[in-house]
Amino acid sequence: MRNGWFASFLARLRDPRSRWLRIPIGLALLFGGLFGFLPILGFWMAPLGLSLLAIDFLWAERMLRRLKGAARRLRLHVGKMRRSLSGGKAKRD
Repeated sequence: MRNGWFASFLARLRDPRSRWLRIPIGLALLFGGLFGFLPILGFWMAPLGLSLLAIDFLWAERMLRRLKGAARRLRLHVGKMRRSLSGGKAKRD
């Protein structure tokens, strides 16, 4: 899937000259992530918007780093809970 229009679009977004395109898309994704409870829109949009904005803004990079840390801690906590509920045996999905 890396070959084709999507890969060229991502490359264009990463280009430093595409700041004018990256910022509105990032803001739209971040704003759409606030309405993640609605159909089509989703909470997945907020981290994606932050990752686009983090290229240009330090505040977005910090927020994205905090979000990644919180997700990592949550994943570890859920893993511990699953192991304790299964009697110490790790389950594989």
